Amino acid sequence: MNWASQALLIHIGSFHNGSNNGDISIPHSIMKLRGWSKGSLADAKNELLEYDWIRLTRQGGKTKIPSLYALSWKPIDADVKPCKLDINVSSYRLRKL
Repeated sequence: MNWASQALLIHIGSFHNGSNNGDISIPHSIMKLRGWSKGSLADAKNELLEYDWIRLTRQGGKTKIPSLYALSWKPIDADVKPCKLDINVSSYRLRKL
């Protein structure tokens, strides 16, 4: 995994507050304040998804609805409303480290 993907994983981890796994968004509007370009953010996010470090829990769109992500080795938190997600929470399997 390249350095940018590692840095993004650390940033995503910093957004996890203990009760929002599955409800973590990483929009460019926030990430540019941390120095991320659109291209670097997209490349790093795609690598994290490809290697199963993060999982897409809701696909955002061109509207104001953001994509949501989960850290793959942690369970989806009970505080996250299942109706908000595109995945079946009961069948979610943890990544083995």
